[in-house]
Amino acid sequence: MSSLDRAEARLENLEAIEPLLGSLRVLSLSTMQMALNRQQSLKEYKGRFFGNSPLVAQQTKTPP
Repeated sequence: MSSLDRAEARLENLEAIEPLLGSLRVLSLSTMQMALNRQQSLKEYKGRFFGNSPLVAQQTKTPP
C-alpha cells in the first residue's frame, strides 16, 4: 500500500467519524449544562435551607 493510499484511507476514516465526534460534542455540552443547572439549583436550596433553619430551630425549642 502506497503512502498516498494510506493517506486516503486515513482521510476516509476521519470523515467517517466526524458525525460521531459532533454528536459527542453535543452530548458533552448537554451534560455540562445539566451539571451547571443542578449546581445552581443546589446553591439556591442551600440558601433557602440555611435561611429557614433558624426559624425551625425557634419553633422546635423546648421550653426550659
